[in-house]
Amino acid sequence: MTARNQTNRAGKRRDRERNLRFESIREAAVRVFARNGYIQSTMDMIADEAELGRSSLYYYFSDKQTLYFNVIENALREVQRLIEGNITEDMDALRVLEAYFRTIIEYFYENSESLRLLMQLAVSPPDHVTEQLERVFASDPLTYNQRHMKVGNMEQLLSCKPGGELLIKIIETFILGLSLKSPHRKKTDLDKEVDYFLDIIRSVIPNAQEKNPKANSQLSRLAGGRPQED
Repeated sequence: MTARNQTNRAGKRRDRERNLRFESIREAAVRVFARNGYIQSTMDMIADEAELGRSSLYYYFSDKQTLYFNVIENALREVQRLIEGNITEDMDALRVLEAYFRTIIEYFYENSESLRLLMQLAVSPPDHVTEQLERVFASDPLTYNQRHMKVGNMEQLLSCKPGGELLIKIIETFILGLSLKSPHRKKTDLDKEVDYFLDIIRSVIPNAQEKNPKANSQLSRLAGGRPQED
């Protein structure tokens, strides 16, 4: 092996170790912030949680504010990435909603501390974090879930007046409740709640399924009428 190859291998190994250390710090920070909130958490707590010295922690993150923003941004982007990965262009509005709900369940079921962290942010956001999020995501529509609004007839469905505005509020409330329950309920029970909620939407908004003949037939039976023909 040449000296250059040895140097390249050593460099790649250092990069892997650095990335692993970075991720372990971020995971430790999520746990500390989730337990104590932003104000009560300290860099010393996070260093202890990550089993690092203070100098090592400050090598990766210059201060608590920077670290907090990093973990918040990472959690938001991870949820969005999972949602985007479960939505395809051929979906109708109900299938988009279903993918959205089930992704939320899966993520928060496995990441209860991230849920606690995001709930703290929603209830009492530090000013600097709110401002940073607005700046970072202002030119990134994916983060604000706008892309999946273009799929199927979702955008038209939610823009109708006055029903669309009410439906958005209902969906937001359902998502909040679903998120809070996710770490504490059996996943099968959460799936049943999603099924029930979608059935309600089917029963009151027929055009939510205009791309899905089978679903239209189910809707017709729920309404007591004859199945719709293609």
